[in-house]
Amino acid sequence: MDERILTYISDSLAKGYTETQVRQALQSRGWKEEDINTALFLAMNQPPIGDESVPQQTEPTAMQNNDSNELSNISDSFSNHVSDQKLSFSDRILTITKNPKEFFRNIEAYSLVDGLVFNLILLTIPLVSVLGFVFFSVQGGSGLESLILLLFSVIFAAVSLVMIVITIPLQFLLAFLAKLVFSWFGAKTSYKNMYNIFAFSAAPMILSYVFYLVPYVGPVLSTVLSVWSIVVLFIGLTEHFDLSLGKVLGALVVFFFLVGILFGAILLLILVAGVGAFAALIGSGSGLEAINSTV
Repeated sequence: MDERILTYISDSLAKGYTETQVRQALQSRGWKEEDINTALFLAMNQPPIGDESVPQQTEPTAMQNNDSNELSNISDSFSNHVSDQKLSFSDRILTITKNPKEFFRNIEAYSLVDGLVFNLILLTIPLVSVLGFVFFSVQGGSGLESLILLLFSVIFAAVSLVMIVITIPLQFLLAFLAKLVFSWFGAKTSYKNMYNIFAFSAAPMILSYVFYLVPYVGPVLSTVLSVWSIVVLFIGLTEHFDLSLGKVLGALVVFFFLVGILFGAILLLILVAGVGAFAALIGSGSGLEAINSTV
């Protein structure tokens, strides 16, 4: 095993850097994933020594080639020792909003379920907020007003639930499409990370719901946070993929172009289906009139 990588990892961990930050630094210098996994595992059992500059990968030596069996055996067990470095829900929102670079450096620590739960909470907050407002309004309203508000809340809740049911699988499809597009621009990542980058970048939107309630300046703050969530998405993509801003912009342009085509096709199908149903309804009505006239 190359002592340079062990020395660098030991020193970096001792200084408080996370495994993810060390891993990304070594990957950017050309080290293989198996070597990094093994070195991280071994470095946890030895004290920090030597030079702290990031080592460059060199041509494999005979000793490194002989280490291949050891690498494959240890890499699997190493994953069980890597700490999650996960933040609580509230800390995620604040960290993503204030310092998105720090959060997205550690995106690997979060599972697909974490991103899905975060998305569900984001989607249900408007529903809960409106229903809460309606509930308190009903308490102090007249009979007719309460009935109208109650009817509105039922309709709104039903529409919101339908939108959530449609949105969740659609987000999975869009994450797959994004992964495909970004791979064309040289980005390499897992489906999980791509989904989570899009999911967690919406964190400022949660704060925008809260600040919207602030008198006078609420709508302005909410708009600023909504725009900031788009910036956070750019930061998350550039930080995770180590791509230039130009490549990220190019990938996003292609991505949203394909999304537009996809949604256009869906709307066209819905329109065709609606016209067909309407034509069938008119046809059945004309048939009934013809039958009634003969009778």
